[in-house]
Amino acid sequence: DFLLHTPLHTSAKNGNTYDFSDMLKFIEEYYNRYDFMVANLEVPLAGADRGYSGYPNFNSPDAIATDLKEAGMDMVLTANNHTMDMGYDGMIRTQETLKETGLQYLGTQMSEEDPDYIVQNINGIHVGMVCYTYETGDTNDGRKTLNGIPVPKKATDLVSSFNRKQLNEFYAEVEETLTAMKQAGADVTMLFIHWGNEYELIQNKSQTEIAQQLCELGVDIIVGGHPHVIQPFDTLVSSTSHETYCIYSVGNAISNQNRRSLSNLANSAYTEDGMIFGVTFEKWNDGTVNIQEITILPTWVNVYEGTTKRLYYIMPLDAELESWDDFDVKNTSYTYGSYKRTLSIVGAGLNEYREAASLQPLPLEKEKP
Repeated sequence: DFLLHTPLHTSAKNGNTYDFSDMLKFIEEYYNRYDFMVANLEVPLAGADRGYSGYPNFNSPDAIATDLKEAGMDMVLTANNHTMDMGYDGMIRTQETLKETGLQYLGTQMSEEDPDYIVQNINGIHVGMVCYTYETGDTNDGRKTLNGIPVPKKATDLVSSFNRKQLNEFYAEVEETLTAMKQAGADVTMLFIHWGNEYELIQNKSQTEIAQQLCELGVDIIVGGHPHVIQPFDTLVSSTSHETYCIYSVGNAISNQNRRSLSNLANSAYTEDGMIFGVTFEKWNDGTVNIQEITILPTWVNVYEGTTKRLYYIMPLDAELESWDDFDVKNTSYTYGSYKRTLSIVGAGLNEYREAASLQPLPLEKEKP
């Protein structure tokens, strides 16, 4: 989740312009290692005339799109609980801005004729992708709401979302979308989903049940977000022996949520943690596509007071690096602690999968050299 609170705007402000590239300087090397890189953009880009803002109704400078693209991002997810923070016009302008930047997006559409999925050719492997967010309920006139904000009727079909009280309708839509993606040539399918409870380190019953049903429908990979903390990885098996790999939440890429700003929250340190969830596909001569490897790169948000303003960096906690001491971190115990927190949540499930796939286990801790 790229959750740009007002302090991040302040940090990126340079005169009358904004520059988020410094926040990405340590991580962009890793973004560029992937053939296709995706993140959840949890802020509208509604323009300066609407006034930039953070929680509870976000609006961020367009520069975040440009800087993400230049750092190696290929696509952002635009279906989340903050999609309608700046209304219909903000939702549409966000898409226009992303198009101008050359950054692909998934989760919202400009018109009802636009598909709500993509089939991306990545080195000859066609990956079908779709993105959904949960709805917070209905208004008295039947309109769905996101974050309590009523969605205008003209936008009802322009945001991919699901009602937790009408899941059969959601499953029917997913099944139809999977069929359409496969007809469009998809070799494998990925579903990105905004769900769960904020700050909870374990998925809730609803997430577990939805994930299992998506497995039954034949989704290959599920990638979750919204809790702003990392949640477990699991290998699901359907009644027909189809395997689905699910990460319930990948945590925060960057935000102002941390142990200081959320000091009254027991799990506040976990809001500083995130990950790059990596999937490697392989295609055989007979056209069969398999999942070769699943791995993670834990990340940590470094926040500290600079000479003139507060600074934010996304730190890659690469276990293969001999030391993380070269990063601009005043207290390196935070980085090692973040890695340990992340692996304490996802390590068991990931290493169980990796053992079954005859892959080396991921180290559960990173010792200081």
